[in-house]
Amino acid sequence: MLFYGLLSLFLPAIFLVVIVWAGVTVLRAVTLPRKASRFSACGSCGYAVAELDSLVCPECGNDLRQSGIVTPRIEMIRRGSLTTAILAWTFLCGTGGYFLFSFVVLSVLFRSGFNVAASTNSWQQQLTPASGTYQSVTVVYESDFRSLTDVVDIELVLADGTTRTLTLDPTTERVEGEDSQLTDWSGDTLEAWYAEGGLDITDPALAAEAAEVGRYVDLLLMSPSTGSTSTFNHHTPNLTLGTTAASVQSAASMSRAGLAVIAAIVVSALVYVVGVVWIVLRRRKLLRSVDKAEVESLAA
Repeated sequence: MLFYGLLSLFLPAIFLVVIVWAGVTVLRAVTLPRKASRFSACGSCGYAVAELDSLVCPECGNDLRQSGIVTPRIEMIRRGSLTTAILAWTFLCGTGGYFLFSFVVLSVLFRSGFNVAASTNSWQQQLTPASGTYQSVTVVYESDFRSLTDVVDIELVLADGTTRTLTLDPTTERVEGEDSQLTDWSGDTLEAWYAEGGLDITDPALAAEAAEVGRYVDLLLMSPSTGSTSTFNHHTPNLTLGTTAASVQSAASMSRAGLAVIAAIVVSALVYVVGVVWIVLRRRKLLRSVDKAEVESLAA
């Protein structure tokens, strides 16, 4: 554990050092030192030796074969090679591109998830009774990730195809049937509604089915998320999700995410290519300038 703890401390520091090294490498390769020599000079003291007849520096007395002769081009080469500069720039762009890509993806996905979670979903839970006394009962509701956002419609399709609808207001928990009478919601209300449709609610199987539908609606009132996880013993469920604001926003968000990722890749690639071209051109320009300066110093 101690090893991994130390590793977690040193890795960011090493990574930062490498980034600094890469930046310095690029800068050194495309700039001249402040005191760059404009002529051939002694490698020890910097004295001009372009026109000397002797191999001994008159300034410091060192043998030029030992101390070396520094030319402007050599000083430029000492600042680093073009290949090293391009490799360092590649590392910088790769690192920057990785963080840019991660930031874009995470920010877009976060906004996408938040928008979808805050939007409204429309659900239809069709329940086919095991008794076969009627065709089906369908619970239609809309919800976000927290609560129901509109009325709950309970549609009962009788054996002859007749449809009866009971509308429940989740805010007041009052229901309205075909007779437009408002009644408080309860399991007894649902059973009475079944009976009004000509169903024999005294039948134990039918009573169990009505009670199961009532429990399902009660769960929706408490937590809409239970609509997709509820289990049924007396019905065969078929839950469907319609085309809603959530699905539209999800598709639009994924489209925006794809465009943002492509844009991040294109921008990163463009910055990298422009940087490489600039490094090459800048390096060549500096080499030509130091060669020209040396020629001019000799001519003078």
